[in-house]
Amino acid sequence: YNHDTVEFKIRFLADMAFLLKDYETAIDYYKMISEDYRMNNSSFQLAQVCTMQAIALFLVGSQPKQGGIRVREIASLLQQAVKCSLADTSAITS
Repeated sequence: YNHDTVEFKIRFLADMAFLLKDYETAIDYYKMISEDYRMNNSSFQLAQVCTMQAIALFLVGSQPKQGGIRVREIASLLQQAVKCSLADTSAITS
C-alpha cells in the first residue's frame, strides 16, 4: 500500500500507538485495518496485522489491573497469521 492510502495511514497510527505503549488503541486500529486487508485479499499485510494485534493483546493482558492474558484470542490471531502467510507464500510460488 502506498503512503497516501487510508490503509497505510491507519496502519501507521496503529504502529505508532503500539510504540507509545498505548496497546488498547493499537488493537483497535489493527482490528479496523484487518477488515480492510481481509476484504482486499491482502494476505501478507493481514498476517502482519494479526501478529501485531496478538502481541499487543499479550502486552495488555500482562499489565497489572488487566483481566489477564486472553490466550484463546491470541492463539486464534496467530493461527490466522500463519494461514495468511502460507496463502501468500503459495501464491508467490505458483
